[in-house]
Amino acid sequence: MFDPKENPIETARALAIEGRFNHLAGNHGEAIELLKKAAELVAAVPEQETLTDFAATTVSDIYAFLAGAYQHMGRFTDGNVWAWRAVEFGNKHDIPLAQALGYEFLGENTMNAGDWQKALQYATREREIVARLHSRERQAWTYLVTSVSYMTSGAAGDLRSAELELREGMALAESIGEQRLALLLKGNLAILLADLERFDEAFETARENYQGAEALGLLYSRTEGRRCLAHVHFKHGELDETLRLCDEILELLGEAKVAHQSSVVRAVAHRGALSVGP
Repeated sequence: MFDPKENPIETARALAIEGRFNHLAGNHGEAIELLKKAAELVAAVPEQETLTDFAATTVSDIYAFLAGAYQHMGRFTDGNVWAWRAVEFGNKHDIPLAQALGYEFLGENTMNAGDWQKALQYATREREIVARLHSRERQAWTYLVTSVSYMTSGAAGDLRSAELELREGMALAESIGEQRLALLLKGNLAILLADLERFDEAFETARENYQGAEALGLLYSRTEGRRCLAHVHFKHGELDETLRLCDEILELLGEAKVAHQSSVVRAVAHRGALSVGP
């Protein structure tokens, strides 16, 4: 049991992990509440002169997890507040991980908001930091921003760049076992191939992505697997199958709260690391 007064950073870490479980289960509101409590517990840490590695990593993750949770609710401006906090925290204490995480979510939020040029600038900045950090995981996640941003531009040359980024990112993600990212990239590759009317490749890629998402079992991955396959069917003129997959997405989202809350409780109990005091 952690006492928030005696062990604020440890308690914050436990809350952040529980919040992240909720985020991955699709319970973003619950995730935000837990993560904001964690942020309150570590509020004084950024002002300290010296930090332990544990404290630095904990604060970096809390800020990043909050940026991600707000992003999945479509609240990109709120997410950017926490992403910038991560960057500023990293700048003040020379913590490349915090800087990279901040720019990662700035890139994703900006990409999702439709400003792909600025998103590419953030991704470029993150890659510069990653060169210092030597993190293949952080490098891999930059490919989501670059590839989707190139796809958004719609120009023929940028679509070629998008395919290159998608395939390079998938190879890196698969090599380090980052399944969530590999599936996100594969789904977007299927969409790109369908838009280019390369339907044999598009269906093969989309079906592989769908099967991988089902095996992974995460709500977001499962809905994305259906969305990307639906896009391929739509571009191929198969509207009935498109609507069937979209209906499945709505059903999954409607059932998510009860089903995934119970799965989170089981996961947390199994890990045994999240017993938090009053």
